[in-house]
Amino acid sequence: MIKYVTLIVLVFIVSELKSQDLVSIKPDFKSVAFSRHLEYFIDSTDSYGLRQAMLSKDWKLFVGSNPDFGINPLPHWLRFSIQNDTKEVKTLTLLTKGLDSLQAYLTIGDSLVKTFPVTGSHIPLRYRENSNAYLSLTFDVLPGQKYRLWTRVRNLNFRLTVSPFTLYEKSEAKQYLQQKLFFQSLYIGGMTIMLLFSIVLMCLFRDWMYAYYFGCVLCSVSIMLIYNDYTFLLFDDLPKIIYRKDIYGILSTMIPCLYVLFAEKFLRVSPTRLTLLPMIARGMVLLQLAPLAYLYFSGVTLFHLHGFFYGPMLILGIIPLVYLTQAIRRGYRPAWLFLLATVPISAIVALETSSDFHKVAVQEIHEYYYYATLFEMFALTFGLAYRFKLDFDQRRLLQREILLTQITTQEKERTDIAADLHDVIGSQISAAKLNVEYIQEQYFPDSEKNWWAPVYKVLNLLSENISSIADKMRNSSLDKLGLAGILEQMYGHIKTPVFHFDFIGMQKRIPAYAERVLYVIIIEALNNCIKHSEATEINIQLVREKNLLTVIIEDNGIGFDPERVKRGQGLKNMEIRVEEYLQGELLIDSQPGSGTVIIIKVALKEET
Repeated sequence: MIKYVTLIVLVFIVSELKSQDLVSIKPDFKSVAFSRHLEYFIDSTDSYGLRQAMLSKDWKLFVGSNPDFGINPLPHWLRFSIQNDTKEVKTLTLLTKGLDSLQAYLTIGDSLVKTFPVTGSHIPLRYRENSNAYLSLTFDVLPGQKYRLWTRVRNLNFRLTVSPFTLYEKSEAKQYLQQKLFFQSLYIGGMTIMLLFSIVLMCLFRDWMYAYYFGCVLCSVSIMLIYNDYTFLLFDDLPKIIYRKDIYGILSTMIPCLYVLFAEKFLRVSPTRLTLLPMIARGMVLLQLAPLAYLYFSGVTLFHLHGFFYGPMLILGIIPLVYLTQAIRRGYRPAWLFLLATVPISAIVALETSSDFHKVAVQEIHEYYYYATLFEMFALTFGLAYRFKLDFDQRRLLQREILLTQITTQEKERTDIAADLHDVIGSQISAAKLNVEYIQEQYFPDSEKNWWAPVYKVLNLLSENISSIADKMRNSSLDKLGLAGILEQMYGHIKTPVFHFDFIGMQKRIPAYAERVLYVIIIEALNNCIKHSEATEINIQLVREKNLLTVIIEDNGIGFDPERVKRGQGLKNMEIRVEEYLQGELLIDSQPGSGTVIIIKVALKEET
C-alpha cells in the first residue's frame, strides 16, 4: 500500500514539475509572473553563447517567489517555455527592471526565431524598446506553436534580483508601464515641490535645519532618479560614479547623517540636557563621511565594503528615536509628526539592510522606499508648518505678555507718582507753609496778616492741585474705571480739541485682555489726532452689540493720505495689535482736508 502511495506522489510531483516548464497562452491571457515556470543556470566561465546554453546540463528549476541570486557578478541564464493555445497571433511583452545587461533569444525547438537587441540599465534610453527604466522584450507567438525564451542577465556591484520578471499581453504591459510612470511623475513632482519649499525656507530663515531638510530631500529624490535611469536625459555615457554604483553608497550614507542633524534641530534637542548624544551623533557622522571620502577617492568600489557602514548607520538611525522619545516626554507636539514620518522609512531601511535574510526583491524595496520617502517628506513638511504655527503662537503670547506688562507698568508708575505727589510733595508744601508761618512770627511779628495772604493762598492752591492730581492719577486705573470711564476722565476736561463721547452697551465690562489692548490702541490713535490732525473736535464712540465691539474715532482735522502714511510705525503698530492681538479689523478713512475716521471692529471672547 505504501509503495502505491509513494508512486502516486512521485508521479504527481513529476507531472507538476513538467507543467511548471510551460506557460499556456489562453484567449483571456493577461500576465504571468515567472517564478514557478523558470529554469536557470550560472555561466561560471562568463563565455557561454546561446548554443552552449541550449546544450548545457546545468539547468535547474527555480523555486521561490522572485528570482534572487544574491551578490553574484557572473552571467545567469534564464529560460521558460510558452505555447499559444489560441487561434490567433498573440503579441506578448516581457518586463523586468534593475539589470545592467539583458540579452534575449526566442526559439522554436532548436531553431532561432528572434534575437533581441541587448538592453539594460547601462544602455541609453533612446536605444531601448521603451524609453524608461523598465526593460521590455516584445514578440509575436503563432497559434499552436511552442516557443522558448532564453535570457542572459547580469548585475555588477549590486544584488542580482530579477524582479519583476513578468510576461504580459502587450496592451496589459502598456497599461502597467503607464501606471508606474504616473506614480514616478507624482513622486518627482511632490519631491520637487518640497525641494523648492526647502530652498525658500533656507533663504528666508538661514537656519541649518532647513539645509539638512533640503539635503535629505535632494538625496532621496536623487536615488530615485538615478535608479530609474533619468541620468540618460542628461548624457549617454554614464559617469564612473554612477556606472560603478558608488553614487548609491554615497547618497545612502549621506541621508542618515543629514537626518540625525535635522532631527536634532526639528525636535529642539537641548545640548545642556543631552550633551553626550549629540557628540556621539557627530562622531558617527564623521565616522561615516571620512572613510567614505577616502575610499571613493582611492578608487575602491564602495559596494564591496557596504557592510562596513551598516554599524554607524544603525547608530545614526537609533539616535533620532532617542531624540524623539525625549521630545514626546516633554510634550513637544510636532514630535508626533516626526514619529509618523520616521516609522515607515525606518522599516524600509531595516528591510533593505537585512536583504541577506529575506527574499524581498531589491526592486520592490525601492518601490516601497519611494512611497515611504514621499510620505516622510510630506509629514516633515507638515511638521515644519506646525512648528511655524507654534512659534507664531508663542510670539503672539509673548507680545501679549509684553503689552500687558507695559500697561501694568504704566499703571504702577502712575500710582507711584500719585503716591509721591501726595506723600512727598504734599508734605513738603505743608512744611513750606509752616516755615513761612515761623518766619512771619519770628522776624515780622508786627506785620499785617494780609501782607502774607497771597503767599498762603498760592501754597494752599498748590497743595489742593497736587492732591487733586494725585487723586486723579490714583483713581484713573483702567481696572477701576473701565475703558469708557478712563477715556472720559483722561480727555473729558481738555478744552482744545473738544472731546465728545458716546458709549452704547458698555454697561458690562469687556474682557480684561481686549480692554487693555484697545486702551493702548485708542490712546495711540488719540495722541496722533492731537499731535497731527489740527482738529477742533474729536468724537469717540464705543458701541457694543452682544459680542461685537465697534470703536469709532472721528476728527475734523486736516486729514491725510492713508496709502502714503501707512508706512509709519504708529499705524503699523495699530494694525498689528488689532489684527494679531485681537483678530479684529482696522479701517481708516481719510483724505487731505476732510478729517479722519478710524473704525475698529473686534469680536469679543470671554476669557477662561
